[in-house]
Amino acid sequence: MKVNEMYYNIHNELIFKITSTNRKCIFPKLNYPFHPYVCKKQDNLDFVLNIGEFRPQVSNRNAISVDYNFYFDEDYLYIKDFEGRLGRYHWELEIQGLDGKSPLTINFNSKLPHHVRYLYPDLPAQLIVLRPLLYHLFSMKRCLFLHAGAVEKDGESIVLIGRSGSCKTSIIMDLVRKYGWNLMSDEHALIKGFHAYPFQFSFIEDLVNYGIDHLKDENYSSIHKIRFLAGMANEGSNLEERPLSRMGGVPIKALYILTSTNAKKVTINKVTSTSLLHKMFINNLCEWGSIDSTISISSGRFIEYMQMYSYPFPGNIFVQGWIRHKEVIESLLEKVPAYLVELPASYDQSFIEQWFTDIDESYS
Repeated sequence: MKVNEMYYNIHNELIFKITSTNRKCIFPKLNYPFHPYVCKKQDNLDFVLNIGEFRPQVSNRNAISVDYNFYFDEDYLYIKDFEGRLGRYHWELEIQGLDGKSPLTINFNSKLPHHVRYLYPDLPAQLIVLRPLLYHLFSMKRCLFLHAGAVEKDGESIVLIGRSGSCKTSIIMDLVRKYGWNLMSDEHALIKGFHAYPFQFSFIEDLVNYGIDHLKDENYSSIHKIRFLAGMANEGSNLEERPLSRMGGVPIKALYILTSTNAKKVTINKVTSTSLLHKMFINNLCEWGSIDSTISISSGRFIEYMQMYSYPFPGNIFVQGWIRHKEVIESLLEKVPAYLVELPASYDQSFIEQWFTDIDESYS
């Protein structure tokens, strides 16, 4: 069976390999969301994700068994699970190297609904395992991987942090098309030190740029969704390198925490590091348990696995990642000003026009 092998380098912080035995798919940009960071073969890897059938090593381990579907050892876990209506998704997951003494090896095999198998068969593994895993691995590198967007202008950046429904994408779209800002990222932001780095999945950048060109805000109608997907399908396997994925860090001018309220106007207040730390932390927690609309499955299952694993083995890399996550946020807030922005629940450009102008004037 042919094995596809791809290497990735995310801003020289995380270097990894993904292998897969799945055949070609209709939507490569959905199937290979990390393609903007593809690179040549690397030797010093942080982890390897193998997608396809594998032989579990449970019999070679003195593992703790829970309900005959969960097995834990000091540096190892093996899990069989399912999700979705009528259990449409079945998978088995094996991870070795959880003690941090060696690079992680992750094996993932799944039984998928027919449409997922043909449209983007590798995407479930990357959403269920890889996306939540990145939060921990970046924290171990003393980087922040946040559910946030970032834009750049004149060599400085601002980071907009908010959950789904906070109008984050609509604000970014207007900053780009009306105020001359440059899109760095929308779905996630990577922060190292006091700099923001572009972090873009291959299809998210296209989706936001489509909205900038064709929509007034982030609410896509069914017609626009169909047009966007049809355009992706027509592009086939055109997974070109993205210049932004190679862009270096940009100094952060300010952080903005976006919250949706019942108020009729926008209020902006500078906040203390303690309260902001809590909001940023909770924001990431909520993101981990969100349902991905592409495959209708939650990435929060992986977090549940890590919680179960951490009870018998509290010294693992995930607990260490949590501790460093908070430390890095506290360090960031000592140098970078942060503001809480309370927005009306319904997006209206008139509500935030003055805010845009204030931001714009501060860069003139």
